[in-house]
Amino acid sequence: FAPPHGPCLRCVLPDPPPAGSLPTCDTAGVLGPAAAAAASFEAALAIRCLAHPESRAELAGLLVRLTLWSPTATTSRVEPDRDCPACGRGQRDFLEGHFADWATVLCGQEAVQVLPAGRGTSIDLEALAERLSTAGKVELRSILLRFSPNGAAHRITVFQDGRAIVGGTRDAATARRLYDRYVGQ
Repeated sequence: FAPPHGPCLRCVLPDPPPAGSLPTCDTAGVLGPAAAAAASFEAALAIRCLAHPESRAELAGLLVRLTLWSPTATTSRVEPDRDCPACGRGQRDFLEGHFADWATVLCGQEAVQVLPAGRGTSIDLEALAERLSTAGKVELRSILLRFSPNGAAHRITVFQDGRAIVGGTRDAATARRLYDRYVGQ
């Protein structure tokens, strides 16, 4: 997938599924060697494109499906979608934050990442640390703040851009509530 030579990922998946609608690594599991095999395959093709730029056209739009349990590999061609939101119309919804204000459970951890709507302005971590100092234990680093509320089993890590990781829960609503309570909306 290399626009303008081939399709982009949104040509294949134009509308991402709603959060929480698909199985996660925790619920479905991941065959460890499958991830390594896919990464190795992609790395080999990237090296091929770097060493032989003329091969880009041949590889453009090539979709490879690896099924290591069988083991099988199949290939097919995907054509660019002229009406694709990303490469067809030039929309950069994910890069521009149009899908902001979400919380997602982090794979393999008891933690939820919260991304508030309207982010883009940096948070003054020193001011936040001062405000939270009476409500729990605060650790301030140059790029993040860690906060453990008094009497709670949660830990909130806040980054300068407003993102946070709320540890000690796998419930997105609980994570949003803790974020709103301690960091703000």
